[in-house]
Amino acid sequence: MSIYRRILIALLALYSSIQCLSQESNATDSTDSTNEELILPMQSMSYQALPQFNFLAPNPDSADTSRILQYGYLIKRRPDTYNYKQYYDLASSLWECSRIEQAKRMFMQIISSNLPQYVQPEHRSSDIPGDTVTTTYGYGSYTWNYKNSAAIYLTKIYILQRQFAKAQQFLDVAENTYIASYSCGTAYHMQRNEYDFLHCCIYEGLGKYDKVLDLLIPECLVRTDSITLRVLRKMYSRRQIQRMLQYAVESVVYSPDTMPSYIYHERENSAGERSYDTSQYYSATATTRLFGRDISLRKPWIDGMTRVTREMFIADFKATYLYQGLSEPYSYSRGISRRRKTRR
Repeated sequence: MSIYRRILIALLALYSSIQCLSQESNATDSTDSTNEELILPMQSMSYQALPQFNFLAPNPDSADTSRILQYGYLIKRRPDTYNYKQYYDLASSLWECSRIEQAKRMFMQIISSNLPQYVQPEHRSSDIPGDTVTTTYGYGSYTWNYKNSAAIYLTKIYILQRQFAKAQQFLDVAENTYIASYSCGTAYHMQRNEYDFLHCCIYEGLGKYDKVLDLLIPECLVRTDSITLRVLRKMYSRRQIQRMLQYAVESVVYSPDTMPSYIYHERENSAGERSYDTSQYYSATATTRLFGRDISLRKPWIDGMTRVTREMFIADFKATYLYQGLSEPYSYSRGISRRRKTRR
C-alpha cells in the first residue's frame, strides 16, 4: 500500500478519534471565542493516547500478501512501461511484509530507472470522500511521484540497517530532488513529521544528539516520542534530567487572556428534545524552557473550570508522555552526561 495512501487513512482515523473524544453520551460541545481561540478535544487526551511518533514500523495487510503472490515474479526483473506500477506496489508490499532485501533491490531499480512515469508528478485529491471527480487542488490534494516514495522507503531501510550516511543521502533525494508537496495543512505536517522523524533517526545514529533535540523538543509534549526520551537519557544523568524538569516547572511563564472565550453546549435528552446553553471561561497561554530550548505548553482541558490557571498548565505538563517517561526508572549513559554542562 502506498505510504501516502496510508497517511490519508491515518488522517481520517485520527479525525474520527478526535470527534469521538469530543462527544459525551448526553452532550456535544462546540467552542467559539472572541479572540478566535479554539479548545481542541485532543488537549484532553492522556499522554498514552497521543499519536505514536514512529514511521519505521511495517503495517502489512491482506492486500500486501495477495500482491506478492500475484506479482512476485517481478522481484528479479526490472521495471518497464508495462509493469512500472505493479513493480512499485510489489516493492511496497515486500517492505510491509518485512522482506527488506528484496524491497531494497526493487526500490533501487526504481531510483535508477529512466522511465518518465517514475518522475512525472501525479496530482491527487481526497477533498470529498467518495467523489469520483479528479481535482488538482482543494483539501487533501497533493503532488506525488514514485521516486520520492522509493527514496523514503530506502531511507527507512538504511536506517534499519544502521547505514546512516546512505539513509541521509536518500532522504535528501526525497526532500530536494523528487519533491512531493501538499496543499492540505494537516497532510503537510504529517509529511514534515515523517521527514523530521527520519532525520532524527539518522542524527541519533550518527551521535548528533543536539540536532535531534533541536527538531523534536518543540513538539515533544503532543505525541508519544521515544526518540527524545532515548536521546535525553544518553545525554544526561538521571539527576540532571530531574533538575531540568523541575527548572521547566519553575520557569513557566503564564499569560492569561483578558477577553473571555465561550463554549456552546448542545444537549439531547432521551425523548430527542434538544436544549442549548453557553458557558464562559478565560483561557491563557504558557511557555517554559525545557532542556535549553523555549517551548509552548499545551493548553489544558478546562473540564468545567472558568479560568485556565498556571497550575493547570503545570499539571498538564507533568501528565505528558515526556515527563512521565523521564520520571520512570531507566538506565542511562554515564560517559556522555559527565562531560556535559547542563543547559537550562
